[in-house]
Amino acid sequence: MYVPYLLTNDSAVANGNLPKFADTMYRDSEDDLWLVPTAEMAITNMHRNEILPAGSLPISYVAHTPSFRRERAAAGRDTRGMKRVHQFEKVELYKFVEPDDSPDALDDLLEQVKKLCTLLNLPYRIVQLCSGDLGFQSSKSFDVEVWAAGSQEWLEVSTCSNCVDFQARRASIRYRDESSGKPKFVHTFKWFWNGFA
Repeated sequence: MYVPYLLTNDSAVANGNLPKFADTMYRDSEDDLWLVPTAEMAITNMHRNEILPAGSLPISYVAHTPSFRRERAAAGRDTRGMKRVHQFEKVELYKFVEPDDSPDALDDLLEQVKKLCTLLNLPYRIVQLCSGDLGFQSSKSFDVEVWAAGSQEWLEVSTCSNCVDFQARRASIRYRDESSGKPKFVHTFKWFWNGFA
């Protein structure tokens, strides 16, 4: 899908990027718009303030976008070349699921990434992030790293995250439960593949 590259302040707050990551995002202060650091920000807001019909979940979206970020890092070897850039390409898969399907959805995303690495013949490893390394929105995340022979190191190329109902609560995204008929918050998942990989 094609998503906007400029988003409103409200969109960034609903997604969880603001206020925490304001210093790593590019902003057009005159129009009060933000350049997307990730397509996830736009996709989350597609269903903002919405109650999805019963039986409509899961919903999956895929987007390919340039992403814009201010990289804040100390000078040195790890800041040169393509490791620290202000614009890069990403492919992202974003899912809305019912809470009961949440654990399986993350496992499914990880399996897709493993298959992709295997198809591309890339040596890879999966690293579960500790709570101190988790994104603001995420309750559980896994980084996928591939071996870069040229620099003799493992490089992160993908992250799979379960955001549970954090983004849904901020963006007021609910679904109508089939058994009770009452609205409940969805769970959201994000998976990206860095275009520099």
